[in-house]
Amino acid sequence: MFSSLIEKSKNHPIFILLAFSIILRFIIAFALRLEWHTRDSYTYFQQAEELLKGGFPEYFPNGYPIIIIAAEIYKLVISHSAALILINIILSTASVWIIFLSAQKLLNSSKYAFAAALIAAFYPNQLNYVRYVLTEVPAAFFLILSLYFLVNQKPAAAGISIAIASAIKTILLPAGIIFCLYLIWKKEYKEGITFIVFSIIPLMLLLLYGYFVNGRITLPRSAVHNFYITLGVESESYSLKEGVKLYYNFFLEHPAEFIMQRLKSLWDLWGFLPDSNEGFRSNIFFRLVAGLRFFLLAGAVYGFIKMKKEKTVIFLILPAVIITIVHTMFYSNPRYTFTAEPFLGILFAGGIGKVMSRKIEMEETGDREKNG
Repeated sequence: MFSSLIEKSKNHPIFILLAFSIILRFIIAFALRLEWHTRDSYTYFQQAEELLKGGFPEYFPNGYPIIIIAAEIYKLVISHSAALILINIILSTASVWIIFLSAQKLLNSSKYAFAAALIAAFYPNQLNYVRYVLTEVPAAFFLILSLYFLVNQKPAAAGISIAIASAIKTILLPAGIIFCLYLIWKKEYKEGITFIVFSIIPLMLLLLYGYFVNGRITLPRSAVHNFYITLGVESESYSLKEGVKLYYNFFLEHPAEFIMQRLKSLWDLWGFLPDSNEGFRSNIFFRLVAGLRFFLLAGAVYGFIKMKKEKTVIFLILPAVIITIVHTMFYSNPRYTFTAEPFLGILFAGGIGKVMSRKIEMEETGDREKNG
């Protein structure tokens, strides 16, 4: 696959962009000596250890702990965390490349595909979270890879890729299911069924392994925990039934407060001056940088409206739609938009392309009228 990617990208400034992209990611991740870990990072390490001992932890999805286990091979050369950051840098840079190739085919233009790759390469959120031992970069990579296979009409490979992305970050699973339903609605039955079958098989195998180990199939407990975190409730044990009941009762008893909280979550997710900004809340500059997502989303929505509603264009908007619905209903912070941003970049570039095409068309029409 990668030899064909090189051939398609040959003799294009994309390689200069990739060189700057990987250098900048190395500087941010290693040279600036910024923090690599969050509380979630240590939970993922604990889950990896439990998997190695033959267990099947159920708090977070186990896709990323499996990557952590795979990174063990580097421990003889560099530290485990450094290996994971190095994987992030490689996957993030590869994502820029694959975004370019996918956009080139979708937009039928190397110029606007390059604009989409620029967004993926230098958008602040895409740079910042490369330095964290978290799920964002690998989940985004496999979701982007799924798009690449879709635009090249390889639904089985696309399905496997989105399955891996969903095993790393469960919130991405609905994107595969909804897209499959969309394909069937468009009467592309073979592609839709192939896509969903290969999307589900890897996840079912992982769940089946968990069933053999634990004797049950359950949702990751982090999803259940979200009901309690959203309401600020502490509990010794968390259950989906109790969490839904607490959430529903809070809505009934405090509807105005519930609605205001949901609007705040939406603002923190996409607003141009978000309140929640992970450690930089008091810094207006970093809040404004995080708020660039508002303009990215606005431009992407415009691009989506103007571009033909072909199947792969629908796929581009799905991550943002799903992330918006889920995190508005619970709580938000800047990293939750990470996996959607490269796709919004393609739509943004497509919108620019439509504006420029319209401008050129109007100028040509004006010239003809003047000369006629």
